[in-house]
Amino acid sequence: MLSLRLTRATESADLDRDRIAATPCIEIDCDPGLLTRAAQVLLAVAPVAADRCRVRIVARGAYRPGQFVVLCETLEGVGLLTEDVTYGADRSEVRLRKADELGLVETEAQFDHAGRRFRLASPSARDALRRFPVHLKTFYEEPLLRAMAAIDRPGLYVDGGAHVGNHGLYMARLAGRAVVAFEPHPANRACLQHNLALNGVADRVAVRPVALGAAPGRLRCAEYRDANPGAARFTEAADGAGEAEVVRLDDVAELRDRPVAILKLDVEGMEAAALSGATGLLARWRPAVFCEVLDATAGNAVAAVLARAGYRPHRRHHEALVQEFRSAGA
Repeated sequence: MLSLRLTRATESADLDRDRIAATPCIEIDCDPGLLTRAAQVLLAVAPVAADRCRVRIVARGAYRPGQFVVLCETLEGVGLLTEDVTYGADRSEVRLRKADELGLVETEAQFDHAGRRFRLASPSARDALRRFPVHLKTFYEEPLLRAMAAIDRPGLYVDGGAHVGNHGLYMARLAGRAVVAFEPHPANRACLQHNLALNGVADRVAVRPVALGAAPGRLRCAEYRDANPGAARFTEAADGAGEAEVVRLDDVAELRDRPVAILKLDVEGMEAAALSGATGLLARWRPAVFCEVLDATAGNAVAAVLARAGYRPHRRHHEALVQEFRSAGA
């Protein structure tokens, strides 16, 4: 291991690049106020160090989580991705390693919430949403999750577009609900099942490997990006040869037999189609509905389907990207 001590006296010292090139592990211990300089050191040596190295930065002094987010996003540009961040009042630590050495297990982040320990992995080390469990030590869309958990009525939580289980895990473990999760992308679904097992709720979350739509069919994955695997986008497969099966929520047997309290849809622009295939479920159980609406066109389409089902807008969440709807008689 190569240890570098950054102080005000040494921050401008020349770097021995040949020595760094021969070292698989680098540790930088920096005095208060020198976190940015630590990043500059790593950027300077990246061409010779990033191929195989692991990095540990000990930052003395008080730092905000946002400062580490900026640091780590900068270092992602040279192939060093964050494994974990530990915050302290006067000493914090970040561990990074070469990006393509991070597998599913290595992307796991641990954090405490409501007195419980949670572990979340990502299908990609470059997933932008990793900043929440890794840096911010919380769930993605945590205020939205609290609003969902506050709904006081019995029934299932239906998770359309479950991704890696951020929402379903919260609802199963903290809200105590049984969950039915739909995730058509195989990489996301494998990570979802991994996370459910990690957190001991696999028996409370039924995972369905299908997409949701207005009619049965097949979809083809048109876009999947490591930087945002949750935004995997599917398009219709006219030849019927798409890799993802499409089902209507109304055709899912367990949703006809068991009350549904909450329906959440985050299916990358297919929310209105999924709701069109759920008119029976909406009429039967009158669940609270949470839909991602990325733009006005999508929002109008969702609102029109739900209006015909007797629903009206109730509240916006998460910087207006998620719209909550309630039955008009609720």
